[in-house]
Amino acid sequence: AFMDGLSRYYFLIHLAIFVVGFTSNLVLLIASFRRTPKLLKNYSILIKLGALNDLICISCDFFTMQRVLIVPGNILYLSEGPCAQFSIRTCHLVYSMQLTTLMYSHYVMLASFAFRLWVLHRRPPSTISLLAMMIVIFIIPAFTGVCAL
Repeated sequence: AFMDGLSRYYFLIHLAIFVVGFTSNLVLLIASFRRTPKLLKNYSILIKLGALNDLICISCDFFTMQRVLIVPGNILYLSEGPCAQFSIRTCHLVYSMQLTTLMYSHYVMLASFAFRLWVLHRRPPSTISLLAMMIVIFIIPAFTGVCAL
């Protein structure tokens, strides 16, 4: 009974999460480009990548509006978002991209923690080496996303 009532508001719940997530990450991205002090220039790369990644993730979530149904012996993924107007394959591709961004988000958080720990004991890495590290870190989620296709 509760889940039936909740499913009526499913679109509104996703819309509210999308608006809050998209707006806050867009504001963070704009602020990181316009207001980052020179002292935090390198660290802002991690903030920008994290915010951009989260923008993509929240957009994918809204586009798919994925529901998971657990049936004994099976897990069913139902897409109720705008992607359902295109094709099942489109929903699957966008959901795979969302899973890739979720994985990369964890790596960005780990890199952010490692960066702060590194800076406590050593000089900050150069901008190029930090960008190269973030690209290398993206290889694992990208490979996983391609395998999911």
